[in-house]
Amino acid sequence: MLVVQRKGLTQFWQDRAIRVGVILLLFSALYDLLDGSFDFTTGHLWFINKINNLVYLYYSHSIVPGGFDVMS
Repeated sequence: MLVVQRKGLTQFWQDRAIRVGVILLLFSALYDLLDGSFDFTTGHLWFINKINNLVYLYYSHSIVPGGFDVMS
């Protein structure tokens, strides 16, 4: 919450997509190459994928008009 207040929502999403999303895709592709089936499965990185999705879901309420307020 503090990072979003300091950087803003757009900068937070861009930073999160680069630092977590790109790394997740790269290691997923590497895992698939070693596995032999190129289907972008996250394999053992499933937890990072789920946490990243939950963060996006949590902060997506601020772009929806009339969204819910979790902190009240």
